[in-house]
Amino acid sequence: MSDPKAILDNRQENIQLSNGSLVPFQVVQDVYNEVTGKKETLSKNVSVNHQATMSDIIQLNNIIEQIFEQYAVQSSNVSVTVYHTDDRKEVFSSFDRFQLFDSTGICPIENVNIEYNFLMLLPKSRESKLYKISVHIHSRAAIIRKEGTDPAYMIIARFALSSTGRFSIEYVDYAVASTVYAAIDKWFEGLSVGPKSPVRNFFQRYSHLLPFIFSTITTACCGIPMIFLALQWSLSEIDLKHVAVWGLSSFLMITIASKTAWQVGRMTETSLDRIAPMSFLNINKGDKRVIKEVEAMNRSNVIWAFGGILITIILNVFSNYASSFIGLID
Repeated sequence: MSDPKAILDNRQENIQLSNGSLVPFQVVQDVYNEVTGKKETLSKNVSVNHQATMSDIIQLNNIIEQIFEQYAVQSSNVSVTVYHTDDRKEVFSSFDRFQLFDSTGICPIENVNIEYNFLMLLPKSRESKLYKISVHIHSRAAIIRKEGTDPAYMIIARFALSSTGRFSIEYVDYAVASTVYAAIDKWFEGLSVGPKSPVRNFFQRYSHLLPFIFSTITTACCGIPMIFLALQWSLSEIDLKHVAVWGLSSFLMITIASKTAWQVGRMTETSLDRIAPMSFLNINKGDKRVIKEVEAMNRSNVIWAFGGILITIILNVFSNYASSFIGLID
């Protein structure tokens, strides 16, 4: 006998087996869970540059509790774990205890993990099943301040810290899980966010090319005038001593100018890579302090990046003038 082929009916509530009988989809999910011992999981990594406060987290808890009221939840519990940048963590056995969190603390918070476990009575199978919801809310500002602003780390952090949150739902009934998923996803989307900067994103994406670009432009600014001057010489006027002095002077100037431009390009690249999109938790005094520090760091790096571009322009103008002057040496 071949394996039964399940086809969802038009109402998407029942499954028609190969023998023609209709079975509630929820019952099929329950049987699958009993046979395999596995639970399905819905999850999502969030990349929005949120600016979450305690009132936002309280709102999230209210949303979850409202969902519980819609279903036959027999029992539930919630725990909240707060991770600090000094590798210390605080665990709260209920959300009410978390609301008493000491907001005068001076150690920034890098992550808040909220975990819900609830027992729900499924209406079709009439069996109680355990569900689990996990919500992680990260503070990019606190993590960057903890790890430092080393350029190599900032390049890695741009990818590793692209996720500013994550949530997952372990479920038996997909309908319940999809409701919870949509509610949490909407909550993340509703958080206050920092300003977007397409220009910054563009320059950071190609910042590794700046040393080469700066060096190439400077080399061209030095070399092109020298080539044009050399083409103006006539064979009768060529003096080997003059050519030797001119060639050595030109080589030294191009080498020094291009290497200087390369270093300025490297400085500009580093400054751009250190500019971090603002995403944070604002719960205690330590968070407020680290927010101000990262904002000041970003402003400083923007100034250094513009300074690098300005230095390169000045260097190119000087190199162009000096190259013309070298061509006049007798």
